[in-house]
Amino acid sequence: MQRPETLQGLRIIFGIVPFIGIVFNIIVLYFYNLDDKTLDTIENDLEKRKKQSLITEPV
Repeated sequence: MQRPETLQGLRIIFGIVPFIGIVFNIIVLYFYNLDDKTLDTIENDLEKRKKQSLITEPV
């Protein structure tokens, strides 16, 4: 049997804290602008990095 304070602490740790994290992530993702132009830029940058790493990797 756990003390009421312990049970309350567990409820906060396993309930409220993850909920706050989820809400925070939803807010961040809402304002994260990922349109077609940005996506194309990211894809091009990744392709350049991949080609560059293939050139510089030792065999």
